[in-house]
Amino acid sequence: MAERRQSRGRGLEGNLLIPVLRDVLSWRTNATWMLKSESKETGNPLSLSPKYTVNTMLDWQVNDALSANVNWTLYGRQKPRQYAEIRNETGTLATTEVGAYSIVVLVLSIS
Repeated sequence: MAERRQSRGRGLEGNLLIPVLRDVLSWRTNATWMLKSESKETGNPLSLSPKYTVNTMLDWQVNDALSANVNWTLYGRQKPRQYAEIRNETGTLATTEVGAYSIVVLVLSIS
């Protein structure tokens, strides 16, 4: 039987939708800010929990058959774990904090 690990997470999240041109062009944005994200047992940060995440998308419905959008995601810094969670992690933990980074995706859909 798998062991259950206790964790604690608190944060703020919000979203916004702006119809720039009705039924043609819309802009969506959502953001998350983590106030606390850690293991109750070790105090380690939860894996893949950036301090903040911002997603924004501009969606263009060109016509009934064609749409295009651009998505941008910004991830905040991520702290490494300080303590091994399982025995075979000892000595292999990453010690470098990951700085903020972003990803851009362009999508063209034909139906």
